[in-house]
Amino acid sequence: MAYPLADLKLAPDTLERQLLATWKHERLFEKTQEAVRYGPPFVFYEGPPTANGRPGIHHVFARTIKDLVCRYHTMLGQAVTRIAGWDTHGLPVEIEVEKTLGISGKKQIEAYGVEKFNALCRENVFMYKTDWESLSERIGYWLDYAHPYITYTNEYIESVWWLLKRLHEKALLYRGHKVLPYCPRCGTALSSHELALGYEEVQTNSVYVTFPLAADPKRQLVIWTTTPWTLLANVAVAVHPDLEYGEYEVHGMRYIVATARAGDLHVAGAPLAEAPRVAGYHGRDLVGLKYVRPLEVVPLPQEGQRAIVVAGGFVSAEEGTGLVHMAPAFGADDYAVAQQYGLAFVNPVAPDGTFQDTRWTELNGLLVTAKETNRLIIDRLKHEGRWLETRPHTHAYPFCWRCDSALIYYARTSWFVRTTAVKARMLEVNAQVRWHPPEVGSGRFGEWLENNVDWALSRDRYWGTPLNVWQCERETEHREVLGSYAELAERWGRPLPTDFDAHKPGIDGYHWPCRECGGTMRRVPEVIDAWFDSGAMPYAQWHYPFEHQADFKGHFPADFICEGVDQTRGWFYSLLAIGVTAFDALVYKNVIVNEHVLDAQGQKMSKSRGNVVNPWQVIEEVGADAVRLFLLGQSQVGVRKRFDRQQIPKVAGGFLNTLRNTYEFFAWYVGDWTSASGAPPVAERPLTDRWVLARLDEVVAAVRAA
Repeated sequence: MAYPLADLKLAPDTLERQLLATWKHERLFEKTQEAVRYGPPFVFYEGPPTANGRPGIHHVFARTIKDLVCRYHTMLGQAVTRIAGWDTHGLPVEIEVEKTLGISGKKQIEAYGVEKFNALCRENVFMYKTDWESLSERIGYWLDYAHPYITYTNEYIESVWWLLKRLHEKALLYRGHKVLPYCPRCGTALSSHELALGYEEVQTNSVYVTFPLAADPKRQLVIWTTTPWTLLANVAVAVHPDLEYGEYEVHGMRYIVATARAGDLHVAGAPLAEAPRVAGYHGRDLVGLKYVRPLEVVPLPQEGQRAIVVAGGFVSAEEGTGLVHMAPAFGADDYAVAQQYGLAFVNPVAPDGTFQDTRWTELNGLLVTAKETNRLIIDRLKHEGRWLETRPHTHAYPFCWRCDSALIYYARTSWFVRTTAVKARMLEVNAQVRWHPPEVGSGRFGEWLENNVDWALSRDRYWGTPLNVWQCERETEHREVLGSYAELAERWGRPLPTDFDAHKPGIDGYHWPCRECGGTMRRVPEVIDAWFDSGAMPYAQWHYPFEHQADFKGHFPADFICEGVDQTRGWFYSLLAIGVTAFDALVYKNVIVNEHVLDAQGQKMSKSRGNVVNPWQVIEEVGADAVRLFLLGQSQVGVRKRFDRQQIPKVAGGFLNTLRNTYEFFAWYVGDWTSASGAPPVAERPLTDRWVLARLDEVVAAVRAA
């Protein structure tokens, strides 16, 4: 028979594997690529996964959508770009190597040796490369894995350097000192988009603390904080100048809080609002008052104001007391106020997140985010008569999206991309993108752009693209940003070795005399955010501008990209930010955003919960087609999906059975006819045939218009 009947005894998994083997034998993917090579281009960018972890069922979802769109455009005769990519730098790789070596933290990495550590990182990045390629093949997702872009290659890094120099020339790359989200375990700052990936609901002990006025200790400011450990670095209290404050007397002591918050605070077992109000004033009347700092265990520098009330427009009466304690080393608002008022700056916390050099010996060496540390601080506040109330507080708290450690806000010197300078332009470019669903582009992503802050680019780590800035040891303002290896060789004064590697620590051996003062130019120690690597793929995958200039221009911007909703603050953002800052250009035209895949009970999948779905097991049970159809057909792609194996036959089974029965009917009655025999003219066909063809034309027209 020209059209053989399917063996109904074979399991879907077996049938699909037989078909995949046929495709492979026939080189079907390569033949489709060759057949449409000169067709109209359809540019697809593959978001690069990190191959040091196994793919999950959520990856099957995104890859199903990608494959569906790319196959459709191939069937239209378009030349579809299907270049695979691998994201190979950053903390995900470093943390896995730390686990393998049984070490933790930067001190132990440096004791082991950065060169040996990075060599292991290079090996580790492809630990599960075969798993990714095999799963992609098994679900019928076609990508060119023979010619992928890899972010750790010298060619890729050189293109990234070129982009960074371009930003520097446009005054969009700068070094600054700011308070940033910081991971004490990893010993590095995080960008705002990385911060957004790691929030969790937690319950911590918040505390109400008194700050007696220096001129009259019986009059006391009351502050509320969810981070008692920051009290050691307190130098000011902020009030809103227009907010109404009241002074309430309890047992001879007077407590000053925002009037709107007096009912929430309890003193001596009763709401403060029930106590006699002996005075009232606006916040501006409190500005300039001096008070007695809590926990005088950290020496303050001689310069700068301290223990003073200042005005802050960010203060509100929505929670707390309407008075905010200021520790400039640990809060962005605090830092800004310190700059405005010339406050003293003190930071008793080491880069590993532990207290150092305090006069409280018991506290030195303790992690600031540890519950025991904060319990000790609260106990001392009670002992010194500065404590009013401890209250459990449930709130969203940021954790490191890679190692799960609690983050802190920490004043650091870092390198930034000045994305705020192009915020308006990013919003204009984003408005040109067709988002699916639309509310992601205008809502989640658009709002993210509206609240844009400069991109904290540098990382104090090891395995990453080295920041291509050299500065003078004698005069740090003497800097050079190199945009190519040719520039590096020219500055160094001789050709680069044949085994040149752009990574640390080798790259740090290249230095030369400063052109301005004769000092030594050395590379700054930082590497860059791995999200910049992945966002640079439209250019770096071609080694642009050093090679393949025509290929780049023919593949920019992308017609289509697709990833999970978490990438709105990850890859989607880094693509857009680099495209606008470096080229003032649209980077992608259409985006499909798939929501999270949850377990059958609607819970987020995680190893700790034991509810992670192994995609291989499900595919073996019901077949890849059923899984793909279930993920696509259960609900809209922008809606969270509960992955329930029991529901797969109900959602996908009906269509697959109809398709199989239709084919069986066709195979039984087609006889010896083949497509080569031709078909009778439409006008000569039965009415039912013509109706079916008309209905097909309607479907085709509707799909193409969508």
